Amino acid sequence: MSRSLICLLFSVFLGVSSTSTIARGADDPASQDAAQRLLDQGREKLAEDDSAAAHDAFSAAVDALRGSSRLELLVGALAALATIDEDAGRARQALDWWLQALIPADVLARAKGSENPDLGIFVRVRVATLLREGGDLAGSEAMGWDCVSQSVALGRLETAPAGLLTVLRIAAAEGANGVRERVVELDELLAGFDGYRLHSLPRPLPLPYMVHDTARQYAEAGLFGEATPAFATAVRTYAALDAPDLAARAAVDLARSAMEDGALDLADDSLARAAALDPAASREAGKDAVAAEVLLRRGGVRAAGLAFETLARETVDPARKALYLGRAARLLGIDDPGRALDLHPQAIALLERGGARGEALVEETLLAFQYGRAGQWRQVSEALGRIDKVLGEEGGPTLPSEVRARLAVTRAGWHLSREEFSLARDALAGAGSALFRRADTDGVAAVAVHYVDVALAEGSPEAVDAALANARQVEESLGLRVDGWRAMAAAGRVARSRGEGDQAFAAFAEAATRVEWLAWTRDVPREAATLGEPGSRLYGPWVDALLEAGRQNEAFEVLQRWRAWSQGAEAGRKSSPERAAIVALRESLAAISTRATEEDPTLLREPLLQRLASLAPSVQPRGDCNADAVRAGLTPRTGLIDGAVTATASWLFLVDSDGLEVRRVPDAGLPKRDPLHRRVKRLRGIATTTAVAWTPTGRPLRQVGAACDLALSWAPPSAAVVGLAGLLHDTGDVVSRVLGGGHTASEGLEGAVVVAARPLALAQVRALAARGASAVVVSERVDPAALAAALGKGQSLDKALASVVPPRSDAPQVWGPLNGLSGS
Repeated sequence: MSRSLICLLFSVFLGVSSTSTIARGADDPASQDAAQRLLDQGREKLAEDDSAAAHDAFSAAVDALRGSSRLELLVGALAALATIDEDAGRARQALDWWLQALIPADVLARAKGSENPDLGIFVRVRVATLLREGGDLAGSEAMGWDCVSQSVALGRLETAPAGLLTVLRIAAAEGANGVRERVVELDELLAGFDGYRLHSLPRPLPLPYMVHDTARQYAEAGLFGEATPAFATAVRTYAALDAPDLAARAAVDLARSAMEDGALDLADDSLARAAALDPAASREAGKDAVAAEVLLRRGGVRAAGLAFETLARETVDPARKALYLGRAARLLGIDDPGRALDLHPQAIALLERGGARGEALVEETLLAFQYGRAGQWRQVSEALGRIDKVLGEEGGPTLPSEVRARLAVTRAGWHLSREEFSLARDALAGAGSALFRRADTDGVAAVAVHYVDVALAEGSPEAVDAALANARQVEESLGLRVDGWRAMAAAGRVARSRGEGDQAFAAFAEAATRVEWLAWTRDVPREAATLGEPGSRLYGPWVDALLEAGRQNEAFEVLQRWRAWSQGAEAGRKSSPERAAIVALRESLAAISTRATEEDPTLLREPLLQRLASLAPSVQPRGDCNADAVRAGLTPRTGLIDGAVTATASWLFLVDSDGLEVRRVPDAGLPKRDPLHRRVKRLRGIATTTAVAWTPTGRPLRQVGAACDLALSWAPPSAAVVGLAGLLHDTGDVVSRVLGGGHTASEGLEGAVVVAARPLALAQVRALAARGASAVVVSERVDPAALAAALGKGQSLDKALASVVPPRSDAPQVWGPLNGLSGS
């Protein structure tokens, strides 16, 4: 319970009508004035974050108010003391204060003209919570029953869910039977309420529905710490009452709440539970959309974009389809503006047909932004004309500030394409101001770096140096000295433009180290930034520069770092005190750097920056992620293909027994007579990290999530092996839909190896990877039980397969390790 609620509590307690019939004692006015001053002092000290002084003031106020008729002030002071002690971890003291508040709270709640008849219920809930957290489950349940009884006595059905939640949460420890027993008794207790008895659901289902609704209210208020256990209670109660469809819907809500609370493993488990309870109901409740959001929170930005694109294809409702198309465009457009150019127009058409002009204008603005990234300036000009026409209409829609910033960046790019350098700088100034007002320090830094691009296009070395110095100063003034990477990457691009290769490579390497540290310590945003992300601003130019210098091996290593970042290198990250401290430090630095203050922000930032630097470990790329290590991991007559698309070219990388070869790929692809094409063709099997776009007809021997995995003797994280035929038998049409190209895949595959008798399409393997499978083996000759036994001995997958495949049989096709493949 946050101490910020104390002000709210006082407003509630003071809401008791002055016409109350509470007995008035012979109060001493001077004493009451003193108590009021103490209460005011306590609130002031809380505002100053001086908890100890606030506690002393409220304690003195309680002493002054005992025996007084001003019960509302007494309860307020007791509640303040309890809240301060809760925040300080003094649970026993907090419990004592709440218990002291119980009787006067009941008197206030029952007073004639009381504006808060729920006050006694509120106090009981706090008592029940502290008892449960302290291990007194029986006492907590008893207080929960008392809450329900008080609701009945007051004739207020709307206050009953607080008590229901307490009782049923504790009953869950006894299993479904314990829940059902409590439900029967609670149902009888509430049967006198018309609103309960005449509910649209048959009794006793209104009871868990009330709990479910309470959880929704918590979630809508952003109180996910309260919402998550409430949703879990609703799931268990629905399930105990044999209502799997309602339980599945509540489980999807539980997953959504857990995701918002940062509990991604719980979210995954809840989605799996929802699908197991009722696949149809869970899909209707938005299970797949939540799964896509979880992918994004885990760092799989591209995988999430693909999931939203699939959802858009499967969704019939126009409004929801437009939402999914917009989400897919934002996420897929980060690495590939061309995908955004396909998806944004579809969303715009749906929104305009539905009369959602404001939302359509947002999509139009983002479309213009992506036209600019793709260098399609005629389309940018046309889009800007349409946008300006709508914005100029009287009473027309307006744009959110972050979208206005992207519009300003788009205008700057358009002016730059026309060599209107002054107008480009004016547009960037507007973007920077909008983002600064939002305290978006990373966005402001991105805009500052755009000035470097303008100066480079202008061709003035002095202007370039000034813009680069300004970008560095902006990052410093925004508190980005430790983790700001944009100015460093810009320095690399400037050095490259001047032919200073070594300086460029050093700057790119330092920027990449910061980006990769950020990937491990920063929460993935819902809407990933597109004002200039590492792919186009750092890794792409770095790969181009290395290849231009003939340093192919280094370019291959950088490509693998790029791939690890884009596929969500931070997936599976666990929370820690250090990570929480880093997040808090960044928030404080942003606040200090973007708010008006009489104090010197430099002095305020310095200790925070030093602390952040001490928490910044060196994030090194994997030492085995190079072409020689990959060659060592290849089986005979096999090779690895990978590719990169940068701002200037498409590149093909091939690693085989002859070494590493890199080739620029024309738009039409490699001709069949190309030497590299023939080199690929003679390989018996091909390991690829992307879709097999440039390989000849034939299946790859292995598809991996990252090239680095071939450098390892890899063993699946689980010895579990699942036969695809058994999977079909166990889950009915779920896997059938996957094999038919649908989005949904089987649940419960965490770490398992899936064995299929016939080849699968890339989309089907991605679907299995998205649900946790660690590898897919395609072979008619592999016995799942024998493979599981071999893996159970700790063997790598290759060795285990060699031990169970009959001699002279065709080698199995292997997809795995599948980390990252769902988004590749």
